[in-house]
Amino acid sequence: MRRKLLSSVLIVPCIILTQITYADENDAGSSVVTYDKEYFVKFEPVTLLDMLSRIPGVQEILDKSRREKEQQQSLGTGAGPRGFGSGGDQILINGKRLAGKDNNIDDTLARVTADNVEKIDLIRGAAAGLDVQSQGLVINITLKKGTSSSSTFWKVGGRANLGDDLGHSVTLSHSGSSGNLDYTATFESNRNFIIKNRIEDFIYDGSGVISRVQDSHTPNRKDNHKFAGNITYNFEDGAVLRLNGLYNPETQNEVAPRTMTFLDESYGPAITFTDTAPDSDGNRKLSERWTTNGAPTKWEIGGDYSRKLGNIGSLKSLFVFNKENSTINNGYYKGDGASEFLYKNQDAVLSKSENIIRGSITRGIATGQSLEIGGEAAINKFNRTFQNSTRSTAADPLVLKNDDNVKIKENRFEIFANHSYTISPQISLTSSLTGEFSKIVADNFFANGSIDRRQANFKFLKPRMNFRYDLNSQDQLRLTVERTVSQLDFNNFSTSFNPLTEKIDFGNTGIKPMRSWDFTAAIEHRFAQDSGSISLDVFYKKYTDYIDKVDFTDYVDSLGNPITADEYFSLPAAEQTLTSDDFISKSGNVPSAKAIGFKFKSSYRLGIIGLPEAVLSANYDYEKGTLDDPFTGREIRFSYKPSSQINFAYRHDVTALQLSYGASVTFRRGFYGNDIRLNWYGTPGTLLEAFVEKNVYNGIKLRVSGKDLTGSLGDSNQFFYDKHLRFNVLDHEVQRHTKGPRVIEATLQGTF
Repeated sequence: MRRKLLSSVLIVPCIILTQITYADENDAGSSVVTYDKEYFVKFEPVTLLDMLSRIPGVQEILDKSRREKEQQQSLGTGAGPRGFGSGGDQILINGKRLAGKDNNIDDTLARVTADNVEKIDLIRGAAAGLDVQSQGLVINITLKKGTSSSSTFWKVGGRANLGDDLGHSVTLSHSGSSGNLDYTATFESNRNFIIKNRIEDFIYDGSGVISRVQDSHTPNRKDNHKFAGNITYNFEDGAVLRLNGLYNPETQNEVAPRTMTFLDESYGPAITFTDTAPDSDGNRKLSERWTTNGAPTKWEIGGDYSRKLGNIGSLKSLFVFNKENSTINNGYYKGDGASEFLYKNQDAVLSKSENIIRGSITRGIATGQSLEIGGEAAINKFNRTFQNSTRSTAADPLVLKNDDNVKIKENRFEIFANHSYTISPQISLTSSLTGEFSKIVADNFFANGSIDRRQANFKFLKPRMNFRYDLNSQDQLRLTVERTVSQLDFNNFSTSFNPLTEKIDFGNTGIKPMRSWDFTAAIEHRFAQDSGSISLDVFYKKYTDYIDKVDFTDYVDSLGNPITADEYFSLPAAEQTLTSDDFISKSGNVPSAKAIGFKFKSSYRLGIIGLPEAVLSANYDYEKGTLDDPFTGREIRFSYKPSSQINFAYRHDVTALQLSYGASVTFRRGFYGNDIRLNWYGTPGTLLEAFVEKNVYNGIKLRVSGKDLTGSLGDSNQFFYDKHLRFNVLDHEVQRHTKGPRVIEATLQGTF
């Protein structure tokens, strides 16, 4: 099946390519393609987001950004590029990134009205004068300025989880300009339910007999409110000042009833039943209820300032100050009705902040060459406490089992030089050299008042080179080599409850940043007459200190003398005295890892079959990442990263009817998860989405969309081993089948 899908992805665009090779190469091409505002008139767009979705190839970037955010939230990962980052596909406004992280560009796109957009440039590969150095596609949006105007964008919507809870959303955004001042003020309110229905079959002792079945229903309600604002002032001397702010309070409430049905009590650990009579099938049940209550709050202030400095060059500076505070309580209850009691309670309190200041000066140094020199300073703070208390019966007191209090401070500084060289109209070379210096101080505070301090200093040299060659007006070759350093996820430094494995993850304050050498080669063909594009990126990455689960067990012989893991597993069974609780894993560094893969993208207008307003896209991402398992030494895949993903998307704008409709389907290959006593094999569900939108009256647009239309979120098998993977003794297997409700969303939006 997957081979047929891969063949379709690769063959269909090639057929299209052979059919249009007669087109004049001068009709379209160059490394910059410009879409003026007149191009979008026939589509009657309401927002900037409406405009971008009409450009072939751009919708895929927007969808990918959304999916990556959803995946990051579901997996609980927070690592990414250090600082602001400059690689990959980028979206800029007036040649600059938005000076923000939580207040990001994706949110801004939906708030900018179409009337305020002057043009949109698609820039392939690196280009001088931009605020980024990207090897991918750069989308630069130029907004109107210099005219007095005022407009208000509004959007109301509802979300129906079929057969379950309802949600809603409201957005109100007012933007205007007066002379040299542009401003935007926005309010958003969303109530959303993330619902999962899961059935887990428990198989013990390799018997193949399903002895227990657990059924859980998890409606995770989130109320999210955002207050955001942007101000831009254009000075008479050409200087520009931009400020933006965000205040984002949120509440999270989750009540998840769980029922365990015992089909065969002879398998698995014994359970003590109280007042639990068998059902009509003769099976006894145990009921649980898991609750989560939290109130995270974020705020952020960012800005940038640019101006000409005469013969010195051009000054660019930006800053971001943000902070997040949250308190999360997890309660775990056993029993039903009057017999219910709290058997486990977890409290997590988080306070983190990030302050970044960046400045640089750019000037021309020779014909076709420019040099940017600057620096960046960042101060990150992360304070988190986690307490886990348990008891066996309602009569017992809650006993504190885990008490973790971590305070982390990171001071990071960068100095950098970026050189851009336009060798000829067809050839350009951009290169950069960045020196990074950081200091991390991590304190563990213990209940007895003692403090365990770990301090680390890091120095990294990060070269980067990007070569762009326009073979002709439609074909481009790009080559990139760079050394990257990942942003540390400080959540790995502290103990927490992992909702994926439903286990406690212990913190490790000694983690080092992950580094890699990345090599990328890309070839892109842009079809004539704005018909779309096709591209292939091939990459290889070599990692140092890759971050994954690592064995932190203190191995000792029968006399208590420290020994290595290999020595311990070579001991006779009678001398292996460690218990299950003695085997410990934490997030840590694996010495080396590697990944190889490619990204295939294609997007084409179907004018060849009489549908010039319809766009068909096919994309295929493949990555094979491997490392040596820290627990067994065998080669394994990267954890929780599907190795491949195939996406087909179709959009048809019927301008004569002021109507648009479309659909997309995404197939993802299975993932692999690994821990000290766990192997996890999973297959994510197929993502199927569809929409229809119509301008119903005088610029008012109605949109109805369906998401998660397959109803399946995926299946997986968890294999839990006795004590440690190296014993190779299977304790039990859990077969997970996770489903979610089909979602229908309807929104109405317009401007006045």
